[in-house]
Amino acid sequence: VSLFSGSGELHGLYIGNPSGFATDRAMSLGVIGVALDTGTVTDQTVVIDTINLITPKVTLEISQNGNNFQALQRNVAANTASDSQEDKPKEEKKVFIRDIWIKGTEVTVAVTELGGRSVTVSVPDLHLTNIGSEDAGVAASQAVDQIMAAWGKQIAEAVTLDISVMDLLNEAGIDLGSAEDLLFEGAGQLSDLPGEALEELP
Repeated sequence: VSLFSGSGELHGLYIGNPSGFATDRAMSLGVIGVALDTGTVTDQTVVIDTINLITPKVTLEISQNGNNFQALQRNVAANTASDSQEDKPKEEKKVFIRDIWIKGTEVTVAVTELGGRSVTVSVPDLHLTNIGSEDAGVAASQAVDQIMAAWGKQIAEAVTLDISVMDLLNEAGIDLGSAEDLLFEGAGQLSDLPGEALEELP
């Protein structure tokens, strides 16, 4: 982000899948555009005018034993518990986010038992406003939690309403179950993924 204009873009970040899955990546984040109020950079609460996440791609790989996001969340929980024992708590910067768009999301649902065979589903655009408050703000991790929870719910609904997904899972003998429980239960934990899970594409 430029300190002069307050805007910037980040390209080609992704979250890799844990071992044991047929697909390589859980999420490719596409283009992330951010515009912030440069006058608040040194304040206790940083005001972010807009965040645009464009064409992210999510891969939900499902098996008889669960799915890749559940495995990621277990890894996050173990990593967070380890860090909490070693690190002293640090004061977290607070943010107020005025406007967020997540556009062009595509979700690929793959089945491990079928060798990673998949179906791709388009997800409606998501628009969120006023995360936190301009006066008090909200911890950055809590802001990410709120965004991920809303996005995860929308993704889960799109996946469970798609007939092609249901046919694929039925073929593998997998019960999709509750969408929210299956896909992004505690989705905010993804904001705590260890650094090695978030890599820049070549």
